[in-house]
Amino acid sequence: MKQLSRKYNQAIELIKEDRLEEAKGLLASLLASAPFHSHTNWSAGLVEIMMGNPLTGLTYWERVDEKDFPQLPERREQVLSTLGAYEEVRSVYNLALSLLKEKRGEEAEGCLSPLLQRPSLIPLPQDVYRLYMILLIENGKKEQAFDFFSKAPVSIQKAPSFKSFIQAVKGEVLTEKIDAERERAKELAIQRKKKRSKKQLVITAGVAAAVLIGGVYVGTRDWNTVPVNQAVSSTTDQTEDVNKAEFEQKIAELESKLTNVESEKESLKQELELELAKVSQYETTEALYEKANLDVGSLRKKEARQAFNSGYSLYKAGDFAGAKEKFEVSYQLDSSEYYSDDSLYYFIQTQKQVGNLTGDSEWFQHFFNSESQHFVESPYRDDLLVLQADAFYREGKNEDALAILTKVQEQFPTEWTANYAKKLAKVIQEG
Repeated sequence: MKQLSRKYNQAIELIKEDRLEEAKGLLASLLASAPFHSHTNWSAGLVEIMMGNPLTGLTYWERVDEKDFPQLPERREQVLSTLGAYEEVRSVYNLALSLLKEKRGEEAEGCLSPLLQRPSLIPLPQDVYRLYMILLIENGKKEQAFDFFSKAPVSIQKAPSFKSFIQAVKGEVLTEKIDAERERAKELAIQRKKKRSKKQLVITAGVAAAVLIGGVYVGTRDWNTVPVNQAVSSTTDQTEDVNKAEFEQKIAELESKLTNVESEKESLKQELELELAKVSQYETTEALYEKANLDVGSLRKKEARQAFNSGYSLYKAGDFAGAKEKFEVSYQLDSSEYYSDDSLYYFIQTQKQVGNLTGDSEWFQHFFNSESQHFVESPYRDDLLVLQADAFYREGKNEDALAILTKVQEQFPTEWTANYAKKLAKVIQEG
């Protein structure tokens, strides 16, 4: 208990320091151990709202006891009043993303730029900042991207995911500079070789002329004593030698930096391979357990729980692709546990985050058609209905979206989702 209290206090300190992404991850690890702790859910909701994710924040607040936080109803209404503005932000973001996929980077940048240049009354999601930096980089404006990052909100500058992204881009810039320097070195080497060839030709021709004109014969023994280098050296050659030494030193320094960058990339690659190996490891492990005559069923339940915990931690840390794989593993291993509806709910959420969720996704039907008590009584049913309606709306299937929004208002009249459904339905009908 003391350890949980210590972690919770650390998370609060991180929030005060605007290190929201780190606080988000720490709170997620706490909720994995105590998913219904009121204070932790309240703080996690606040962090999500501060990071521009109001719907996720409201989901956390569903588990907050109003006795602990009497201001909850008022704050919930305040957040609900911003959903219309966030709908506009999402529309602009989706348009910019579509333009980028069509390789219309300049248009995408122009679409997103006004959103970031004007003062915003609501916190913008991290994805908006990330997409804009990607657009600047894709459009060949890396220095402008670095400048934009240096002027972004403090919580963005302190976010580990953004720091690593910027470092990776700077590493690529360094690689490009080194490649350019190498090309220059090759050109200089070729030029220097040509100059030496010309000088050797001049020396040979000069000696031959002297022999012919003066009628002088120089023997092999005497030729070895002639100071040829001294005769052809000059101030220009000495300067070139100095420049060459300085240039080679510069190349050596850049190559040393490149080695460090490549070493770091190799290390990251190895870490990724280890993670991918862990995802599929459960299949091999199960076969070994069966040979050892162990209770595979209970072990599957344990592995499903572990996969869910890992996925939840990755989800809160913003690694949606990694979290998606873990949640799917958890659900496939065991769909009958009390947290199975959580696994499928967050799996669908990660599909949305990585951009491949559709309104007619089979996973919605898996959730809604399940006869398990955990799914029938799940608090996520109305959330997923709203998510499905959003997906249909983005796809232009307004009739399907309106049908679901009507169902939400009828079946969940006292939930926040009913209010959201009413507002979204109005947007669709007026648009």
